[in-house]
Amino acid sequence: MTKAAATGAGTCLVLLLSGLAACSGDAGEAPSTSAGDAGVRATSASPPSSEGQPAGRFTLRLIAASSITNTPALARLQGSVRSAPPHQMMGWLLKEEEGACRLEIPDFPFCDPECPRAQVCVAGDVCSQDPVAVDVGTVTVFGLRTKDGSEEPVTLMRIGPNYQPSASVALDYPPVAPGAPLRLEASGGDHEPFEVGTTGIAELNAERDTPIPFERDRPLRVSWIAAVGERSTIEAVVDISHHGGVKGRIHCAADDQEGHLEVPVSLVTGLYDLGVAGFPIVRLTRSAVGRTGDIEFAAEQSLELNLAIPGITSCLGHEDCPDGQACRLDRTCG
Repeated sequence: MTKAAATGAGTCLVLLLSGLAACSGDAGEAPSTSAGDAGVRATSASPPSSEGQPAGRFTLRLIAASSITNTPALARLQGSVRSAPPHQMMGWLLKEEEGACRLEIPDFPFCDPECPRAQVCVAGDVCSQDPVAVDVGTVTVFGLRTKDGSEEPVTLMRIGPNYQPSASVALDYPPVAPGAPLRLEASGGDHEPFEVGTTGIAELNAERDTPIPFERDRPLRVSWIAAVGERSTIEAVVDISHHGGVKGRIHCAADDQEGHLEVPVSLVTGLYDLGVAGFPIVRLTRSAVGRTGDIEFAAEQSLELNLAIPGITSCLGHEDCPDGQACRLDRTCG
């Protein structure tokens, strides 16, 4: 099997791992991701090596309440440290860049011959041993507030490969004020002792009732309620083909205090031309990240905003489509 053929299979694999049934119908329809393709720079947006990537990451994640699932707002704290930076199972190749935004296409790894059982094929088309989780001793987090009003340090338990609070510890929402300091300490074990800090973030809010227009040959404008006086940043990822096979994305870094982002026309058109599918979105992530050595500590919250593409009707079933049309595998009516 060639890498071009494997790309289509890889697209299906990613979707299946995400719990989605949709795949691109023909491997030949998937975009070629060879670094030698016209219009694609050899530079990888997610480099094949793990150099510079953290071996450990602890994340305080804010999760907003949902009326759809009828779940309350909550905060989750979890992390792990591995013997080396984790491998990237899929890379992203830079196709075009303008300002703070990048148009990227997927690079599915393909190893020939196949990797031995104890190894996996990773970005860069190489076989590699997966790093293992390591013990870092007692992990304590300072600066959090629990639902009972306590602001005592929270000790994390190691459960499998991950560290997290015990079931008896319920974090408040939010568990720390925006900009307030957080500190994580590990006493050391298989990894040397470390201390890493970050800050709390404000809740991420944006207008969600009306889908944002996404049109070929027009810039995409996204806005949110800006953070004030914080060191947080905003990451925006535009995904309009997820349910039809991963064909590309636009990845932007934005100034959180600006409260808005404009994606250039050239990148919008480039992504549109790669292909569209149902339920297109832009995912915003607000984060404040601290790093010490190969360990990161982040506070973050993500929010998905729906996009509206002219001529595209998204669907979950045939009943969502106009008369005479059916809901296709890529979640569009036609």
